[in-house]
Amino acid sequence: MEESNKTLALLLVAAIVVSLGGTIVSLNKLGQLETMTGRAVAGTATLTVNATATLDVTDTTIVFGSGSLSAGNDTCTLSSNASAVSPAGCGTWTWTTGDRFVFDNVGSASITVTIQSNATAAQFIGGTSPGFKYYCADTEGDAGGEGYPLGSTWTDFSGSAGQGCVTGLKAEAVNDSAGMYVQATIGLGASGAKSATITFSATAS
Repeated sequence: MEESNKTLALLLVAAIVVSLGGTIVSLNKLGQLETMTGRAVAGTATLTVNATATLDVTDTTIVFGSGSLSAGNDTCTLSSNASAVSPAGCGTWTWTTGDRFVFDNVGSASITVTIQSNATAAQFIGGTSPGFKYYCADTEGDAGGEGYPLGSTWTDFSGSAGQGCVTGLKAEAVNDSAGMYVQATIGLGASGAKSATITFSATAS
């Protein structure tokens, strides 16, 4: 009888162990199910947009033509924003029409435009009292809405890089253009064909 009671006790312990084992397995399964269905998982969308500072010079030449000083005149000034020489009657020139360089912002950021000439007045024109100047301005009749000139008066070409022209030139379908006028003063002793190259550069502003 005692042996039988021991056997029953062992079987009862085994049954309890099996029952507890099943309960633990079931709880583990439930925990895994909660992990799969009961917890929110966040996703992240990232995007990087690189702004471009790009300039296109659409009117690339200013042609003053040819001419000479009139007797009794020491200098004669031709300004590409006008159609007459100064002082009046200072010389005879084939140039009679205003002209300018025109540049557009074709990038995706507002830009600052700087310029550099490959020559100073003395190098470009020569002679006595030469002049070689520029100024930048609105070209679309909206009072500078597309950009703000860094200088609205005539400025000598220094031959150095980084001379200011326009800042805040917008990247838009319209109001994205500006221009630069050039002035040349010819003095006594200047002669021959003259040419200068102006380089335009853009940086994001």
